[in-house]
Amino acid sequence: MHQTHNNATKSTLLETAAPRLMLLGVSIVMIAFALKGVPIAAAVALVALGGVAAVRKLSSVVIALVVYAPLGVFAVAAELHIAMNAASLAWRLCLAADAALAIVLLLMMVRYAGERLARATS
Repeated sequence: MHQTHNNATKSTLLETAAPRLMLLGVSIVMIAFALKGVPIAAAVALVALGGVAAVRKLSSVVIALVVYAPLGVFAVAAELHIAMNAASLAWRLCLAADAALAIVLLLMMVRYAGERLARATS
């Protein structure tokens, strides 16, 4: 029972923070356009997490997940491809760290959607 209350609190917090997550992610992507070479996989994952958490209807959660999950995976794959071809070890580590953060955020997104779907079916 305590765990259920804790998960509900996390979901409410994530739903409240969703627009801010999306704004932060889009801001980082816009900065990346101005400053060439800024890693953006985590920014894309922030937008994805915020996008899935922001929708209210259950059917829209599934649609958002179907749209944002592949987008996040492609961003991580592209960033890792760039990291493999980077000349500097420091730059490789920076890109890899950003990709790792993006993976964590994408996993949070999938878990949130799964918990929300589970709550609706029980």
